[in-house]
Amino acid sequence: MKNLSFMTENELTVCRKAFQGISFHFAAKMVELNGSSSANRELFLVSLLLSYSLSVHGHICLNLESPDKLNSLLSEAFSDSEEKSEPPLFSNNDIIAKLQSCRIIGRAGDYLPMILDEKLLYLHKYWVFERKIADKLRYFGTAAGKECDMSLLKDGLNRIFPISKLPENSFDFQRLAAFSAVVNRFCVITGGPGTGKTTVTAAVLLLLQEQAFKNKGQALRICLCAPTGKAAARLSEAISEEKRKMKFSDSVIKDAVPENSITLHKLLGSIYLSPNFRHNADKPIDADVIVVDEASMVPAALMARLFDAVRQDASLILLGDRDQLSSVEAGAVFTDICDADMGENLAHNLFSQDFAELYRETLPEAELKITCTPTVLNNNVVELIRSHRFSPDKGIGKLKEAVNSGNSILALETAKNDPSGEIVFNALPKSSFDFLKNLTDFICELKVNNESELFLSYLDSSDIDTAIRLFNRFKILCANKTGPWGTIEVNSLLTKIVRNRKKIIANEIYFKGLPILITQNCPSLGLYNGDVGLCWTSELNPEGIGVFFPNASKPGLYSSFSPAQLPEHDTVFAMTIHKSQGSGFEKVLMILSGKEDSPILSRELVYTGITRAKKNAVIWSSEQAFENAVCKRTLRSSGLVKNLL
Repeated sequence: MKNLSFMTENELTVCRKAFQGISFHFAAKMVELNGSSSANRELFLVSLLLSYSLSVHGHICLNLESPDKLNSLLSEAFSDSEEKSEPPLFSNNDIIAKLQSCRIIGRAGDYLPMILDEKLLYLHKYWVFERKIADKLRYFGTAAGKECDMSLLKDGLNRIFPISKLPENSFDFQRLAAFSAVVNRFCVITGGPGTGKTTVTAAVLLLLQEQAFKNKGQALRICLCAPTGKAAARLSEAISEEKRKMKFSDSVIKDAVPENSITLHKLLGSIYLSPNFRHNADKPIDADVIVVDEASMVPAALMARLFDAVRQDASLILLGDRDQLSSVEAGAVFTDICDADMGENLAHNLFSQDFAELYRETLPEAELKITCTPTVLNNNVVELIRSHRFSPDKGIGKLKEAVNSGNSILALETAKNDPSGEIVFNALPKSSFDFLKNLTDFICELKVNNESELFLSYLDSSDIDTAIRLFNRFKILCANKTGPWGTIEVNSLLTKIVRNRKKIIANEIYFKGLPILITQNCPSLGLYNGDVGLCWTSELNPEGIGVFFPNASKPGLYSSFSPAQLPEHDTVFAMTIHKSQGSGFEKVLMILSGKEDSPILSRELVYTGITRAKKNAVIWSSEQAFENAVCKRTLRSSGLVKNLL
């Protein structure tokens, strides 16, 4: 290529092999647009790395501070592609100064393809996304608190979170989180599985409606949403259950708390085949309160559009687990917000003196930890610490703590020697034949529902509701989609097992008991990426097969579709650990990569996989792959934390 003459023919050849086609062509296009320049070599290499780090690692920017780190990233890209040649490297010259001379790279506020903001290089659109998020968070963090009747709030908190029920010498962070969400326009509630995030959410919605009826004489308009259909359905079920359990005498207020949850795309008003949404800053969402569950799954682009569409006078509550995997797409906004809350303190649950005094109006004896270095979001983020699902001293609870701490030796020891039986660790078979044989035996012998029923007995259920409930008690979670240990191979095997068990003819593609995962949003049908359904016979057409999906807006009911109606979809006896976020199962089988140095392995991947299990987690992995994963923490580059401190 004529305009890449600053690279040798060999360098261009190895770069083509090492980087995805789109990354190579993007870098070449940036050089073409830049024209003749002494900085074109540096521009070409950083463009390659920016595209690579965005698409492969989810970074929304490239840190140019250290040439050595950039060279390490180049070497990593070559290693991932199994390209044996040495990559072209950056010299130790001032890369930033050279790039500043490029006419296609602008500074903050410029309208050019790439933006250099101090030492961080962005694609223009991601710089805009991050700036919109930062501006909205600053507004939320500095906006005056909502007007509240503190006496009414105190009574409500004491009713829902009675101090007498607390273990001795413990602090009720659920109560504090509910208080923060009621008095602030923006609140983040983070915590692991079983720490009570949905309990707090139901309490907050009751307390907010109580305040609204007292102050305005009418209910607030509240919207519940989640990134995927499955997560939205779980949120609906959880809110419904929490409402039922809570002692709240006023049925009018209780009825004003919604149970229906929708996907984030539906809330924003997705437009078919368009990246834009109907709701934006000019046409905000008509809601007084918006609750987003599983917010760690929301990528930067979608989070920016959500923040853009929230009214200035509305409240936004984000729920999630900062230790889970970040979104599949670029960005880790939820984690960045939690990190910005910590600031220089490197600890959560530190608050300003003013906030502490306000909280003591509802609980005079409360002793909150006060921060010495306040941040914009100090009073807006609360971490729930105590798990009501897992004991920290055994099984899944002990293992997740070891994984989160990065202690690979303790994590492996805990996984291999768990006397409670919650965790079972088995070596991953090295040959594909042994793997498939062992998996076949495992599935055919697997029992669920407190060891009372064979998992495959869901195929013999008398109705769709029983079948789905039994099927959803177990899931295989894989680190990879492709390869001998990936979801494609595993789903193919389980499809054969079910076909043989039910004597399904070979040319019958859809059959009773086949699980379906939607992989493309289809607003017209109300089906969204992540929705899981089950093929079953219909009462209206006993000879035909329908695909039944739980109705997120009407818990306990199902929507049925012909297979021909469905948007893009996959079989889902097994799903990737990424796809499993927002889901929970009685038992899981987590299959890690057969490659001990696989780049996909990480601490967050292991944590997310084991915490999908409510009672039992079986892990198939080599010891080295497991230890390598626990040692490796995923950090995504962004400038959001810096912009908020």
